[in-house]
This record gives sequence, C-alpha cells and structure tokens, in this order.
Amino acid sequence: MQINRRLPNMDYYSAQHSKSTTASDFKVSQPAAKKEFGITDEQILDCYYKICKAYPNVTFKMSDIETASSSYPPSIGYKGSSHQQGENFSVPGQYSINIDVGVLKQMVGNESYIEDVYGTIKNILANYKQTAQSGKSQGFEYCHAELRHENGRLSTNWALHQSKASTDEELKELWKDCPGQEKISLPTKLYYEKIINSAKNDMQNTFFSMIDQANQRKNKIFP
Repeated sequence: MQINRRLPNMDYYSAQHSKSTTASDFKVSQPAAKKEFGITDEQILDCYYKICKAYPNVTFKMSDIETASSSYPPSIGYKGSSHQQGENFSVPGQYSINIDVGVLKQMVGNESYIEDVYGTIKNILANYKQTAQSGKSQGFEYCHAELRHENGRLSTNWALHQSKASTDEELKELWKDCPGQEKISLPTKLYYEKIINSAKNDMQNTFFSMIDQANQRKNKIFP
C-alpha cells in the first residue's frame, strides 16, 4: 500500500516531469477565473467519463491538486472521491493515468484543448511501457502518469514509486481525525509518512531475505 497522500511533487519517491507542446501553447491562455466561471460538476464529470469511455484499457483517477494542497488533511480526489474507473491503478502491466480537475475544467467548451488532451493521452500510452521499464530498472516497481494544467498549459508527469497507489479507503483511514492532528503541519505529516513507507519496504525486504535464507538452509539439509 502506498500511504503517501497526493500532493504536487511531494508524495512520490521519484517523478519525471515534461510538458506537451501543442498548437495551443502559442495561444494566449484564458484567465483561470474566467475559464472556470459557471462550470458545473456535471460538465467536469462528463468530460472525465468521456475520456474513460474512449480508453477502456486504462485505469483513470481524478485529483484536485489546488484544493488538496490548501487544506489539512488534504481532500481525496475531487470533492472526496477519485472517481476511479478500472482496477489495479499503478500496478505493473496496467495503464494508469491521474487527471487533475484543472485539466477537465479547461476542456469544457474548448475543442482545441480537448484535442490536446486526447493527443497527450495517446502519447502517454505509446511511452508507458518504456517508462515503466525504466522505472523498474531504478527500483520503482509501480508507476502512473498524470495530466495537469500548469502555467497556462497542459503538462504530463510520470510518477514512479515503490508501492501500489493507495485506494480512497486507505487514504481516508490514513487521514482520519485523531487528537492533536490539527496541530501537525502538513510538511511534517508528509515527512513521517515517507519514513513509515520506507520502513515498511525495509521490513518487506528483510522478510523475503529471511525466507531465502531458510530455503537455502533447508536445501543444504535436504538436498
């Protein structure tokens, strides 16, 4: 279980970041306040589920980076749910993409941006296996891609980690209310989460090492 909560560039052991270059990059971006005015949840989810339907072999999740980074504990997904479509998010052999709500808001009524999003997803899928293999060679068994709207443009992030991405239920358990929680700063919380996750991986390695040693002794006694 990946116990780290999703925050920009803070919850992953390794991350590779790149920006997609499209025709829309050369246009003057519309101010976020004007773009988001009047956009409904129904429109946002409609864009999201159309993407999910177009790529049934991909497991998708939604995130809300802006809200998550400004609240404590951070909100899960978009308004309390990642709206996951598909199974085994981030697991080897499964295409997994997290789409931030900022991207979906930009898609509403913007055909050019919609084309950019679908084109970027195709590029992600074309490079997915190679990126996953590269991450595995560095010791990161799990990975997923992310789509964000940053600095007025669509961007792609590759997140590499050593444990499976957490489910909504696991994140709710992690961030559930406890005495004194409001007194703990977010950076401190993230710091200790990484320590806990690292310790968990060390324990797993120790366990499997003990199993290997036991099997070696057994083979010597009973060849």
